[in-house]
Amino acid sequence: MAELTEQQQAAAINARNARRQNKAQPWLIRDDGQIFPNVPLLAKRKNMRVFTGDINAPLEERMRYLQGMPGKRRVVFEEAEPFNITKASKEELVAFAFDEYSEVIDPAEHINKVRALVCRLAELDYNEVFGGGKASHGKAADAVGLQTPAGA
Repeated sequence: MAELTEQQQAAAINARNARRQNKAQPWLIRDDGQIFPNVPLLAKRKNMRVFTGDINAPLEERMRYLQGMPGKRRVVFEEAEPFNITKASKEELVAFAFDEYSEVIDPAEHINKVRALVCRLAELDYNEVFGGGKASHGKAADAVGLQTPAGA
C-alpha cells in the first residue's frame, strides 16, 4: 500500500511540474508576437521562444524583439529622415556643418549666409536649393529630399 501511495505522489508531482511555469524565464513568445507562460508543453513547440522583454510592450516592439533573436541575429535600424537643409534652423545647420564636414560656422551669422556656406560645403548651388524657380536636379535634389518632376 505504501508503495502505491508513493507512486501516486510521484505521478502527482510530475504532473504538477509539467504544468508549472518556469521561474527563471517565465514567458514565451510565438512567431506572431503573442506572449504565453513558459510551461514545458508550450516550450516544446517549434514556434515558441523564450521572451525576456517587457510583456506589456506593443506588438511592433515584440516583433522587433523576434527579429533580433539568436539564430536570426541581425541589426534592425529604424530609418531616419534625411537631413533637409531647406527646413533646418540656423543652429541645426551649424551643427550639421560641424558634424558632416568638420567646418565651424559662426552662429552669429545671418541665416542666409549660414545656408550659403552649408550649400558650398555640400557642393550644391544655393539658387537651386533656395531659389523659388525651377525644381532642384541632381545632387541638390538628393540633399534636400525633393522629388524631381517626371520628364524634367
